[in-house]
Amino acid sequence: QVAQCSTIAKARWCSAMPTTCGTVKIGSWPDNSIGEDTAFEVNFGLDFEIVPAVSVQLAAIDAASPNSKRIEVWASDETTSGFRLHARTWEDAATYGLKVSWVATSDLAMVQLGTHSLSGGGSSPNLDAETVNFPRSFACSPDIVFGFSAIDAAGSAPVCSRLESLDTHARGFVLKTRDAVSAGIQSVSMSWIASASP
Repeated sequence: QVAQCSTIAKARWCSAMPTTCGTVKIGSWPDNSIGEDTAFEVNFGLDFEIVPAVSVQLAAIDAASPNSKRIEVWASDETTSGFRLHARTWEDAATYGLKVSWVATSDLAMVQLGTHSLSGGGSSPNLDAETVNFPRSFACSPDIVFGFSAIDAAGSAPVCSRLESLDTHARGFVLKTRDAVSAGIQSVSMSWIASASP
């Protein structure tokens, strides 16, 4: 009976937990590479009380070297217990495998998630600073982390880009991309996580 009570207490605690995260591996070389829409279900390992917001980011990429790098990941069909994770590649890109990190939260007063796209119109993405506004203002300036959720780089040139935030405040931040080496970068999308948690 002690084990059963402990399990019930843990289930109550987990259902009230407002944020969780994880990393999953998709695809493998040579027989299970990423296609035009590779998708599978991800379970949180606990049930939220309400459907959480979900953000996904690329954590690792295994792609053919002389080919274009065209990769996009996103979440859909979010429920209280999980979501559907999608990964795709297109045209001449050959992507064998990915690791994708994800965050799910129902505590939108303390943690907000979002994406921002930078397109270059055929050259490299706009390197100027861009303002990103939060969907809701925080009570104080949050901490922010970034990750790429999509990369479209044509040709075999190396891809190198760095993101940083400037002037973070309760309503948003200024995003700056630096060191974009590949002239073949058509566009990138980044996902951001902002947290004002103590």
